[in-house]
Amino acid sequence: MVTRLTTDSKYWKCPNCGEVLEKGGLNVFISPGQDSGKIIGTATCGKCQAGFPQSDVYGGTYDFVGERAPDRSSLSARPTGLRVLVLREGEKPPPEPQQYCEQIVYERYGDPPPATKEWNMIGSLVPPNAEQTAVLYSQLRATKIPDYGRPTDEFECTGSDGAKVAALFFWEA
Repeated sequence: MVTRLTTDSKYWKCPNCGEVLEKGGLNVFISPGQDSGKIIGTATCGKCQAGFPQSDVYGGTYDFVGERAPDRSSLSARPTGLRVLVLREGEKPPPEPQQYCEQIVYERYGDPPPATKEWNMIGSLVPPNAEQTAVLYSQLRATKIPDYGRPTDEFECTGSDGAKVAALFFWEA
């Protein structure tokens, strides 16, 4: 039997509806690194009311990579500048990659969009999701792309060309 340890991720994402929820017991009743197989009970999504084993939630099965996604309409929860990592379905880049990334930022944050200080786009042969983007970022940040720290926000959408897109946003104050 494989022992799975609890993770230090503060949030989990409901696989049923996509709501991002806080792990309320983390560092209170449950410590990162303990055997998640010994955690009992059910975690319930506050949005769709779906239930999932607490051992899976704290064991990292549904971890959300960054900080909790901000409310798009809240001006107090907006970055003034950001760095963006985009994972886009398709081998060939779009004709105007910078405009493509700017459109994703606009779609996520609305008008006026925050200033994008730096962006990286990576092609994917399979339709990407935010979790894949986070794993790729952690693998590449030491060698191929700059280390921006921990992502503050994540977003999935369909690009202007119909390609599936997943993005990580790294906020600057």
